[in-house]
Amino acid sequence: MKKQRRRSNRNLFLHGVQPGLGFARLLRSPLQRFYHRRYKSRMRCARAMYAFDMGLLATILVLLGTVLSFLVHPPRVERMTASFHAPPFHSAAPVPLLIRVQSDPSRDHHHVRLQWNLPQSWEVLHADPPLQSDGSVLLGSIPAGNEAISKLTVRMYEPVGRDVRIGYSLRYAGQGLFSRLSAVGERRVTGSGLLSEIPEAFMTDSVVPAGAVLPIRIQNTTEQAIPFVEVRALESSPVTFDRILFGDLPAFEQTVAYLPIQGATERAEIHYGIYAASRLIQTGTWKADIQSWQQQVLPSVLVADPNADTSFRVWGGEGTAVAMILPSHDPSDRFILTPEVEKEIRIPATDQTVVAGERWMAAPIHTTSEGDRILGSATMGTYAAPVPFTAEAVYYSPAGDQLGIGPHPPRVGERTRYWIFWKVGPVLGSLTNIHVEATVPPRVRLTGNVTQSGSGDYGIQGNEIWWFTEEMGSASGFPERIFGFEVEIVPEAGEVGSVVRLLDTTSVRAIERPSGLLMSARKSAIFSEVFDPTTNTSTGAVLP
Repeated sequence: MKKQRRRSNRNLFLHGVQPGLGFARLLRSPLQRFYHRRYKSRMRCARAMYAFDMGLLATILVLLGTVLSFLVHPPRVERMTASFHAPPFHSAAPVPLLIRVQSDPSRDHHHVRLQWNLPQSWEVLHADPPLQSDGSVLLGSIPAGNEAISKLTVRMYEPVGRDVRIGYSLRYAGQGLFSRLSAVGERRVTGSGLLSEIPEAFMTDSVVPAGAVLPIRIQNTTEQAIPFVEVRALESSPVTFDRILFGDLPAFEQTVAYLPIQGATERAEIHYGIYAASRLIQTGTWKADIQSWQQQVLPSVLVADPNADTSFRVWGGEGTAVAMILPSHDPSDRFILTPEVEKEIRIPATDQTVVAGERWMAAPIHTTSEGDRILGSATMGTYAAPVPFTAEAVYYSPAGDQLGIGPHPPRVGERTRYWIFWKVGPVLGSLTNIHVEATVPPRVRLTGNVTQSGSGDYGIQGNEIWWFTEEMGSASGFPERIFGFEVEIVPEAGEVGSVVRLLDTTSVRAIERPSGLLMSARKSAIFSEVFDPTTNTSTGAVLP
């Protein structure tokens, strides 16, 4: 019975194998016929060529199956994302830019490098992390699910209304391969940190044929100085004028450009541009008809004294107001439109040390019986400021090094030498023929030791010393000049407990160019009480 069961199992196996062998024989028969017809009867190495072709066909089928499997079930791609954030773009003003880079939640990314693609005219004021010379930022490795941020503060010099292109690219390593992500977009410049306007009173219907001047108020509304501010006549302007240069305009400061209206016959039309860093920021247009008017002559107002209030009376005549542009500490007082009556105008005293020869303007504005307003010829003047000048005695340098010789505080009967430094500047405009002079008290000796920055002449005669330099100012490359000389004292017993006078009153005078205005300043006497940076105190009283 057992042998009969084995025989039965084997027969069952053979019955199951027969269909499979039948399918193989069925597949083999066409392949054999294909082999005999295409290979054996035609080729010398038929079997080798047949095996090669069959292997190639199998490889193609495997690759095709792999591609189809990826299409049906695509693998998860580990990616990074980046987003750009920025407020509205304002020209000539600091604008913060930010790119936030987010890693994939399931994988770390390494060697992450962010490349900023900024226009060449943009100035990078600050970068965190630091910006490389090629404009890239190294973000390093970013763990899975974390983010890295790149911050820039830039200043762009683009016309208001222009669309600017900005982009970035991201390169990183993930899954053993380097990948790149790029983005480019456009944004419009919607505002400017450098504002300009023509005062409303000067938007008249007509203007006299000659002698009129158009003021343009220019203001820096940012917390940083704007470089190389200037006003130019555009090529399309029928009325032209020479380029007006202001140099760097300090933070929150304003100035006035005076545009002469000349050369027009039937209609005056000016197209002007406001530039910063030699790039156009804003444009403007002013138009008025030409109309003659026999105006009353405005008297030329005297030059304002920097050390006292200056007042004058002005009246343009019946039906005429007077528009004035006046320098002042308060920007709201720069423009004054007087009524059609005689009025007193007062210019306050100033102790400004950076403005020299600032100009003012007065112009009549006449209203005709028909209601038309006519801008008349302007009267120009200069508002003086004192020469920026300082004088001080030193025994120690700002770093704490000893410059003087002998004991300090000085002692009775012992020699002590101090250095006295004169400093003229900084000067934004231009000064010529700068002359500084002073005398020393009878018991103070000039040693003859001097030092100076730049070129200049000096002289010592008895107890008098003078110093002269030909020219200085921002245009000459020397906005300030320094001259130093050494003095020696020997205190007496009666001076114990008091400071010693080292120098009497110092006077300085210079000529402001191009106005030709003579400017001056005076400094009071200098004593032996000097600042000691090592103790952060001032000492100098004579000791026994």
